[in-house]
Amino acid sequence: MLESFGPPQTNWVRRTIFITSIVVHAGAAVALLVWSVFHVEELAPPEVTLTFFNAPPPPPPPPPPAGNNQKKTTPKKTNIIPKINPNALKDPTPKPKEEPKEESHGETGGVQGGVVGGVAGGVVGGVVGGVVTAAPPPPPVAPKMVPSFIFDKERLSSPDPHVSDTFKDKHPKTEVSGRYRICVGTDGRINEMSVLAPIGGTEDDNIIRQVRGTWVYKPQPLPICSVRVFAFKIN
Repeated sequence: MLESFGPPQTNWVRRTIFITSIVVHAGAAVALLVWSVFHVEELAPPEVTLTFFNAPPPPPPPPPPAGNNQKKTTPKKTNIIPKINPNALKDPTPKPKEEPKEESHGETGGVQGGVVGGVAGGVVGGVVGGVVTAAPPPPPVAPKMVPSFIFDKERLSSPDPHVSDTFKDKHPKTEVSGRYRICVGTDGRINEMSVLAPIGGTEDDNIIRQVRGTWVYKPQPLPICSVRVFAFKIN
């Protein structure tokens, strides 16, 4: 009997089964991978439980004291015996204090703090033989000079003065002028008027008398003065 010694024949059935098994497993693995990616399972959230703790109640108030069981204590009376000074028993009548005697100089009606030889009814601490005088009045406030245009606005009444007929006869067809200083007090009246540039003769006194008797200004907080010129044209 003769046997052939050549390569064994390949079993195609086993190879087909092996390849088919590999393909099936690979397909199943790919399918599981895809399913796990696109499939999301929702999980229920865990339950949360909150527990609230209340504050403990305050302790009960203490019981009232038993007033009936306590005994009332009464203070003991103590007798105080006064001490007697043995010296007071010798002379029970007190002696009055002697007041210092004031020296008399033959005059009565003096007061405490007075000066010897002073006048009765005088001021305490004054000079012996002196006379009590009142305090001197304060010095007058110096007048304030103001411009003439401001001074003229304060006038309430200012009739024009005029020269006398005698002066007109002596100075016919001439024009004369005089310059004066006018001072007004706090009551609005002229209390001083003096001549700075005279007209001549007695006409200055005549003009001053007319102005002081008729001109009135508004009351002022302090005395004021101004310079004014009066011009007269004689026809």
